[in-house]
Amino acid sequence: MPPPPAAAATTPSDAADAADGAGGADDPDELVLPPVDATMLSQLMEFGFSETHVRRCLMGHSFRGGVDEAAGWLFDHAGDASLVRQLVHELIHNTLVLLLRTEAVLLILSARA
Repeated sequence: MPPPPAAAATTPSDAADAADGAGGADDPDELVLPPVDATMLSQLMEFGFSETHVRRCLMGHSFRGGVDEAAGWLFDHAGDASLVRQLVHELIHNTLVLLLRTEAVLLILSARA
């Protein structure tokens, strides 16, 4: 099976911004990924790893050996399609939670009106 085509957007918020022309740091509905070490993210991306794989790697593991240990993990899991699948599942879950919370707030506000 051929690998999936590379996405034009580098983050889920970039994809959302491209889709609806909105978003940005001030957008309260923007899907925010869990924080990762920005220095390690940058360094690992300089090695040629995709942001998606690096984020998944850093979100799921604590690397006491620093960038070298994380790079080793990424090399060992380079062909692992489950990395992207897991991230997509987490993003879908987080989006559904956000939608349910928004719906709950709307129901509360409409009940007060």
